[in-house]
Amino acid sequence: MQVPAYTAIAIAEIALFVYVLRVWRRGRAVKAGESIVLLVILGGVIYDNLMLAFGGSVFGEGAALEMLSYPRYLLHGLFTPLLIIFCALSADRMNVPGYRKRETLTLWGAVTFFAIWFGLIGDLVNLTIEPAVEDVLLSYKHAGELGPPIAEVATVISMLIIGGAMQRYARWPWIFVSASIMFVIALFFIDNGVIANLGELVLLSGGAATAAEAVRRLKVERDERKAAALREAAERRAAKSVSDVTA
Repeated sequence: MQVPAYTAIAIAEIALFVYVLRVWRRGRAVKAGESIVLLVILGGVIYDNLMLAFGGSVFGEGAALEMLSYPRYLLHGLFTPLLIIFCALSADRMNVPGYRKRETLTLWGAVTFFAIWFGLIGDLVNLTIEPAVEDVLLSYKHAGELGPPIAEVATVISMLIIGGAMQRYARWPWIFVSASIMFVIALFFIDNGVIANLGELVLLSGGAATAAEAVRRLKVERDERKAAALREAAERRAAKSVSDVTA
């Protein structure tokens, strides 16, 4: 049953990729392009699920499948922590207090950097993978014992913190909700590949909804500022006209 499950997750992620691509195009009009992060991560998880579903049957055990399996770990280690800075920028767009300060974004940028660094150290330095068969599904997995997934934990906890601020100040719960679901999965179901990858889909769906909402709110804010500036200009012109008449 794993092949249909991974295939269904990949199809859902492809649909989500198309949706986020549209959001990104709308965001560029208001100079909010951070949803490109979601596109990069979605590209990685789509590759991951397609390789899990079909890599073993297409390539079989050997050098080809092993070589094509390394990017699965590389993409996770490098790109997943970028969700931290994506969430921080989305909070900025939603005008969450404190998130329009350069210092706050710099802080979350530093957290993102160290999460990526720990991910590289934990998952990729001296990475060794070996063939494994689960439910007749062949794939290449880590050989030996792994340490704690520091990068993943840091990413989810950071999203919970930022998502909590979004809920409190912007009444937007979906980063917190999706990160909470992923946190539970990471604690209890991380060894179940299908559930773990389904959790990634939930997490990225929350990110996609947030990206769309951030673009919408930013556009509304800028339209209101533009309208207010036009009203102010009209009032100044009206006041000048009155003063000219009275003079």
